[in-house]
Amino acid sequence: LALRPDGSRAELPAATGSAPNLDGFIPDAIGEYVATLEVTNQLGGMSTPCSTTLVAAPEQRLWIELTWEWPDENLDLHLLEEGATPGSAGDCGGADCTKGLEWGKPGPADNPVVLTDDIEGTGPEVLALPTPAAGTYTVVIVDNNDLRRMADNVAEARIYIDGTLAYQTTVTVSNENAA
Repeated sequence: LALRPDGSRAELPAATGSAPNLDGFIPDAIGEYVATLEVTNQLGGMSTPCSTTLVAAPEQRLWIELTWEWPDENLDLHLLEEGATPGSAGDCGGADCTKGLEWGKPGPADNPVVLTDDIEGTGPEVLALPTPAAGTYTVVIVDNNDLRRMADNVAEARIYIDGTLAYQTTVTVSNENAA
């Protein structure tokens, strides 16, 4: 890829045959991806490069991404419904979001989901709400590992509403197992 959004680790699928395409490409962050193709013939002659652009936008109305500096960390992204605290019934983050949370109206449309839980890399970790219920939500970053890097880690969180970047922040996470 010639260009991808900050924090993305997406790669193009291996090219086969004479007609490479983007089938199988899975974007892992919101934003613009640019793929460039340049062909070399048997005599060493090179074609003029051609590029294509793909803009990844979420289907969900609320989309939250987290990336961080050190790959030997496991930062977790949590979304808390109004009045909830990390680890409580209103906490969506990692395994806590698979407990059948029911936010707002019955059914999955306004319930949060973990789309990406990156344990061994630098993200992105992604939480989303397809159709958020009215209310106030809190985003929390947790350093969730006892025996890994015991130093500061710089994290970046991005919040998209209806596909538009609404908030972005960079924070330093200093304490193990702390929010």
